[in-house]
Amino acid sequence: MCCIILLSKLIYLSAYSFTAIEKLLNENFIRVHRSYIVNIDKITAYTKQDIEIGDTEIPIGDNYKNSISQLL
Repeated sequence: MCCIILLSKLIYLSAYSFTAIEKLLNENFIRVHRSYIVNIDKITAYTKQDIEIGDTEIPIGDNYKNSISQLL
C-alpha cells in the first residue's frame, strides 16, 4: 500500500500506510478522514462536515467527527 503526501505544493509518494504515517507524526496532526491527515495549525475554518485549509475543503469522515469536534 502507498499514499500520496502533499506538503506546500510538493508531492511525495510513500510506501507507508496512513496508519503508519499517523504514528510517526506529532500531536499537531490529526486524522480527519480515512484519506486525510491534516496539520491543526493550518486549519483556517471548519464545520461538522469539513475542514478548510486555505481554499481547500477536506471532508470529515463519520468515524472521526466526534474526536475532531472535541479537539476543535
